[in-house]
Formats: sequence, structure tokens, C-alpha cells
Amino acid sequence: VHGDVLTGLANRQGAAAWMDTALTAGGKLPIALLLSISRFDRTNAAYGNAVGDALLARLARRIERLVVE
Repeated sequence: VHGDVLTGLANRQGAAAWMDTALTAGGKLPIALLLSISRFDRTNAAYGNAVGDALLARLARRIERLVVE
């Protein structure tokens, strides 16, 4: 499995495969976006895992809309 079940985004293995493919294909160089959410555990503790999961899924959709291939 090369994707995160919750967000649908590539996990580490999926990202590595994408980078390998993009680098060997030539043309435009790939750009990777690495994000970290500080103190996300506090969100889960305060509002519950369901809210934290929904937040992650919503952030993933927003990132997808902003990224241009």
C-alpha cells in the first residue's frame, strides 16, 4: 500500500516511488512538500480522534486543491 488510508495521500513508500519515477522520466524536476502539525496530539486529546481524523482529511483535500502538477 502506497497511500495513507485516512487522507488518501501518498505515504513514505508512495512518495519514494513517485520521486523515483519522476526523476527517471526526465523533464521537470519533482517538488516534495513535507508538512508537520505541531502539537496535533493536543487536538486529539481535546476534541477526540474523530475530530482529529476529520481535520487531517480536510487539510489533505485543501493541499490537493492548492498543488498544481
